[in-house]
Amino acid sequence: MNQPTEGTKKLALDLRASFKDRCDSAAKRRSLSQIAWWTEAGEEKLRRDGPAKEQNRE
Repeated sequence: MNQPTEGTKKLALDLRASFKDRCDSAAKRRSLSQIAWWTEAGEEKLRRDGPAKEQNRE
């Protein structure tokens, strides 16, 4: 069986790192959009329910 050359090993490592970076970036974008959605939903609920419910919680 042929052993991979140093160039092939480096290419494989570069591709793996690139893929991991893309996955990490996508995960961050999903997290940020989820945070934004929850924040908007929470603000909408406060507007709808009014400050009275917020005061009852304290």
